[in-house]
Formats: sequence, structure tokens, C-alpha cells
Amino acid sequence: MSVAKQEIPASARFARWLLEWAVRHWPEETRPWGLALAAEIDETASAFETVRWSLGGIMLFARSVLSCAWAWMKLPAGGSLPGARGPQGPSLLPKRSRVFTAAILAAAALLLFLPVGREAIRTVRASWQGFRESPSDQRTLEELAARAKKEPGRSWPASARADGW
Repeated sequence: MSVAKQEIPASARFARWLLEWAVRHWPEETRPWGLALAAEIDETASAFETVRWSLGGIMLFARSVLSCAWAWMKLPAGGSLPGARGPQGPSLLPKRSRVFTAAILAAAALLLFLPVGREAIRTVRASWQGFRESPSDQRTLEELAARAKKEPGRSWPASARADGW
């Protein structure tokens, strides 16, 4: 007596493997949903249904991971989700969420892209170096002197006037 073994298509095998991988990495809070999803995949009748069921499970997995990530982002910097290992007791860190911290850092980085922000950084750097003239300062002064020579009737700072050189 021989039992015919049914061939499982590669797409269905890959879908099963993908769902098993997702369950292994599923967040603890909603892992029972992932386990139930993986247990039900054997009830699918065709390879198409298996792939479809698996893709639905992957979408649920992505939603669960993003939900946990968002909950983590709302915690204060240095805080952890309930059940996570870490120091117990009151934290000495400020009670600002990670989203707030990320927004402040992004705003500070944006200031570096503005001309005024770059000029402020150059000024601070120059003060640290004793206000020595840098190559960019030299170039700027040369450009101003060239413009002052081209437009003699205009009032220019003394450092840029053609006769000051």
C-alpha cells in the first residue's frame, strides 16, 4: 500500500516559511495572534490560498511591529516597555518622549542647512581659533573687492573697497 505524497508548490513553501519567520520575531504582546495564524495555514486548500493567508499574516505582523515601535517611541528616552529588562526605580532622565527628542534633533539638524545656521557655526569655530582668517574668509573678501572694483559708485565696507587693498 502506497500513499501518494502531494507536491507542495515552491510559492506555498515560501509563504509558509515567511509566516514561520514572522511568528519567531512577533512581539510578545500579540504573539498568540501570530501562533493562531500559523496554525491555521494548514487549513488552506490551494497554493494561492496559502500565499494569500501568509501575506495577510505578514501584514498583521507588520502592523503589530509598528504598533509596538510606536508605543516604544512614545516612552521617555531611556525608558523601556513593560516587561523589558532594565534598571528598576525612578529614572533620573527627563520625561520627554522619543518622538519629542527626535523632533528636536531634526529641527536642530535643519538649522545646519540654513545659511544663517552655517554662518553661526563658522563664527563659533572662528572664535575657538582666535578669529584667524580662514581660506573661505579670504575668498569672500576677494569676491567683495572684485565687486567693489566693478561698482565704484556704491558704498562698500572699508575691508572690501578697492583702494583698501
